[in-house]
Amino acid sequence: GELAYRLCEQGTLQGDYETAPLEDAIAKIRTFGGGKPVYISGTAAGKISDDDLHDTGQNDLDMAVIADLLATRDLPMLEALPWYHRPPDAKLPGGITP
Repeated sequence: GELAYRLCEQGTLQGDYETAPLEDAIAKIRTFGGGKPVYISGTAAGKISDDDLHDTGQNDLDMAVIADLLATRDLPMLEALPWYHRPPDAKLPGGITP
């Protein structure tokens, strides 16, 4: 999968949000740390933390961050298509089998 991340140094954001394949993102975060421990937070932090990447424990999904991330992306304009899903054994009103 991919990891969306934003680097921060001593409380100052460094650049924009980035997305990359998981291993590439981890490598970039390690390089950013320059051999020093890096503190990470977010929903993937617990999964990728190790001796150099320290999980801060701030791992809740923050919708404001997600909205900010989406605002930085050039997303394609797609027509909304209706979606209907029903279990295969569902009956129509009145018990009618479709």
